[in-house]
Amino acid sequence: PPNPSAAASLSAGVATGGAEDAASARSAGTVGGSGREEADKWTIFVSVVSYRDPECPCTLRDLFAKAACPDRVFVGLISQCDGKDDEECFLSGVVDPLLLRNVREVRMDWQEARGPCWARYLAQHMWQGERYFLQIDSHMRFAPGWDRFLIDELHRCPSPRPVLSTYPPGYERTSAGHKGAQSKPSAFSTDRARGFDQNGIPEHPRPTILCASGFGPEGLPRFKARMLLAAPATPLPSLFWAAGFSFSEASLIKDVPYDPAMKYLFFGEEMSMLARLWTRGYDVFAPSKPVVFHFWSREYRPSFFSDVPDPYQLRDRSISRVKVLLGMPGKSSNTATAREQKNDAPEPVNGGGDAPEPADFRDNTIPSRRPSQSLHINTCGIHGLLETRFRSSHPAAGELCGSWRLDALEAKEPLGDSSSWGVYGLGTARGLSEFLDHVGLDLSTSAATEKAREGGMAVGSLL
Repeated sequence: PPNPSAAASLSAGVATGGAEDAASARSAGTVGGSGREEADKWTIFVSVVSYRDPECPCTLRDLFAKAACPDRVFVGLISQCDGKDDEECFLSGVVDPLLLRNVREVRMDWQEARGPCWARYLAQHMWQGERYFLQIDSHMRFAPGWDRFLIDELHRCPSPRPVLSTYPPGYERTSAGHKGAQSKPSAFSTDRARGFDQNGIPEHPRPTILCASGFGPEGLPRFKARMLLAAPATPLPSLFWAAGFSFSEASLIKDVPYDPAMKYLFFGEEMSMLARLWTRGYDVFAPSKPVVFHFWSREYRPSFFSDVPDPYQLRDRSISRVKVLLGMPGKSSNTATAREQKNDAPEPVNGGGDAPEPADFRDNTIPSRRPSQSLHINTCGIHGLLETRFRSSHPAAGELCGSWRLDALEAKEPLGDSSSWGVYGLGTARGLSEFLDHVGLDLSTSAATEKAREGGMAVGSLL
């Protein structure tokens, strides 16, 4: 699992800021003491992963600008972009230079991306002991004082291990809030009649809570946010969890770290993380008022799932891994998706067999840089994704092969039983059947109860 010492290994040589800045951030990010002293030393680690997203610099600018104590906010940013064509994704000239020292950035070529779960796994390794943990997407806006509000709200939750999470209301991209032109209105702008301010943020947003909305073709549940008719006085118990906005004590990073084996995964990320959280004693709550906002349109930015091929079907393997975790019978039934991925991916010239080197692919979109230039392979080696069995059976995997060879090796690894996955499996505080009853989902029949569809709320309390 991530820990403060691992952060230094990840940031060495590839992060913005030098060793002096990293040491300073580490010192500022250590929380100790008790009572008033401890309350006065709170710090927040913010995990942000970005795939060629021009909103990312503006997200960080707003994150710091709206914080009550911006000097206590530290960002771990995984930026997956093109070094020449994606200048709008860079932080320089957008984020206050004095606050850039609070940003620990790892920048890698977009072709080395392997999906949001893999990127969030890397971002968590940049945690350096801050007390609180905020996970967000790269296209967000904030209300003034969001940091103090979330801390106070978290401590109002009636649970020893609370997590604040929901799909936030939407904001609009405007010329005032972004250095580019205004985009089309988002599909999830929530209550447009209430209006937006000059930065595109809703003026009177309603709080939201997550509800089950159905099941996908692979048999995994889908979720949506619904607005509350009346704002609650305190945080509301929530059945579900959102990856794009999650706030908790930073102990969650060690208790439930992201699984690096969930590559190319999108649908399934939230359900698998929720099961791991809940079975370890964590309870999810929806904030009583919105202080974080999300841009819900994807039209303005490139899509990882459209751009980066998956020649070794790792997404299908990740879905199978989710199903094993959740006790669902059989492997992934997502054959249509797998077939589409195979058709879109470059095929080896040799027609199969052992995994080819990148040069053996007939499509030049496969990265062909020298191994020393592959951040994907480097970060794998740094953080131990190449486990002992890989190193012993494939001694060249971490040194002589490209990242696509690593994908081929991982694709051949058996899934095994989730009880052998350690920290990446389920917890023991509460059971899987109890969890499924709690959320109101029957995964064997792809059925959601009224409880799940209403997010645990009384019928008639949501828009």
